Amino acid sequence: MGHERIGPLPKTKQWRRIVEEMASFPTGNAEVADIASETLRCVRNRFVHINEDASVQAVFEFLVGLASVGGVVETPEDWSEFPVDFHQNPSPRRITQALQDWLIETKGSLEYRTLAEYAAADTIAEWYAEHSK
Repeated sequence: MGHERIGPLPKTKQWRRIVEEMASFPTGNAEVADIASETLRCVRNRFVHINEDASVQAVFEFLVGLASVGGVVETPEDWSEFPVDFHQNPSPRRITQALQDWLIETKGSLEYRTLAEYAAADTIAEWYAEHSK
């Protein structure tokens, strides 16, 4: 249906039960509405805690650093070692590459990291398009 799954499937009892129900469909007793409801409940439960993931936190740290060195916000942090130098007029691609480099050593969920990285790249591109006019 167009969805790409990144990383391994979760191995919790809830997710294993959903996969078993999907595998037994249509010969089993599973109802599509029940499978969909249980899937959505599990997804909601996982995303409630997405802010605790190290990779998501690292993406937000990068965005705060980007805003700080770009003069958008003032922060008490020393960002002198930040990997983006606005004096070199970096492209959105260069900034996104710096984000990817920033995340290399980060632990956390590969799926959450990818979602946060894509969202940050979209944000960087939109901001750049708006402010480069």
